[in-house]
Amino acid sequence: MYKRQKLYAPYLLFPRQYGARADRYSVGSNPYGWDFRLRRGWLTHREGWHQVEGGFIQAVVMGPLQWMGLVDVKNEGNTPVFCLAPSAGLVLSDDPPPRENVPWGRLIVQPNFELVALAPVSEALLIKLDRFAERIGLEHIAQYRITKASVTRAIQMGLRAETIQQVLAEGSGPEAEIPQNVQYSLVEWERQARRIELWQGMALLEVDAAGLLDELFASEETRGLLGRRLSPVLAEVAANQVEALQEVFWQRGYLPALTATSGQGNLLDSGRLTACEPQWRLHDDGLLQPLYAVTDLYLTAEVERISAPYELTELTGWRKITPALIERACDSGIALDAIIRFLQHYCEGGIPTSFLIRLKLWGGGYGEQPSIEVEQAPMLYLDAKILQDLQADEDLQPLLGTEVAQQGRLVRVPAENLARVVELLKEWGFEVE
Repeated sequence: MYKRQKLYAPYLLFPRQYGARADRYSVGSNPYGWDFRLRRGWLTHREGWHQVEGGFIQAVVMGPLQWMGLVDVKNEGNTPVFCLAPSAGLVLSDDPPPRENVPWGRLIVQPNFELVALAPVSEALLIKLDRFAERIGLEHIAQYRITKASVTRAIQMGLRAETIQQVLAEGSGPEAEIPQNVQYSLVEWERQARRIELWQGMALLEVDAAGLLDELFASEETRGLLGRRLSPVLAEVAANQVEALQEVFWQRGYLPALTATSGQGNLLDSGRLTACEPQWRLHDDGLLQPLYAVTDLYLTAEVERISAPYELTELTGWRKITPALIERACDSGIALDAIIRFLQHYCEGGIPTSFLIRLKLWGGGYGEQPSIEVEQAPMLYLDAKILQDLQADEDLQPLLGTEVAQQGRLVRVPAENLARVVELLKEWGFEVE
């Protein structure tokens, strides 16, 4: 089972761009950020394949594929074996399953918009009728009524008047005709329902020449990525097809501009992160080291909003994140959380802890006054009720100082480490009192 999968899909779970295959089971060398290594050390290539990729294949075969009845599994000794079930051919085949000619009853469409399905009634037909008609009863015969509200609701769910008429025609049979008033009303109700439409989750493709859009709609490769053609140079694109369409343009030598609307914003403005491998490595001092000679152009345009080119010419492509740039970005409306998520997602290994502290200081992540107080006087740690009684005692009350505010947290620092702790805090930008 594993050898066959290894032969045809050597990069089943770990894409090639994440480094050497020998290192892909460590934290920084796979897209999941997981450590697959054993406690005793590194995994060899053979051990890794059988335990990670092989374990994944076994879990899929013994789990979902077996539950759905697509494979038959037998345990011969300690080694499970499997084969495709006879029913798997229907699922894996590209050809539609053969239809059996089952005699069904007839659908009667009346001029008063009532539908009567004579027995025996196909369940598939009833499901289709439920989408655009109101059910009256199913006791003896299936009765439905078509109303403007039910048709409008169906159109909002994606149906069209043409599809509804097709369902009625197929259910009525070739000899029956749909009443003309029903046909006219369906078309008119659709026109009224589509008078004003708000489409969510759609992108807009604009080209400078109508001929290019003609080629896209004529090509089988790209026709399925596009929606309706709104004008000679405008077309709809589903949001989940934008990246696939970008790949097509790149393969054809085009460099499409990805423009966001004012309400949607770019990646940093919207906080929506696209699936892409890390492009940089972020160092403790805020330097962004590119991992590739040419980084993703769209991500580079975003990172330029929070960084500046590094001055040393020998470090080509390096950039640096500075306090002024982060403050300017936050003042322009970019959320600090969006900046942190962006860097965590597109920087290999994420953000170093020491730089994350500075980043939050620069962007106001710790509030208006990020100060730290060093208390060197002896302190008592006690219950609130005990403290209340001690402060009421005439002998002890004059000997106690003021109560420490509860907005922050206390942490113990050994005396020999205090100077170094204060030095680091000041270096990162904290005000230490």
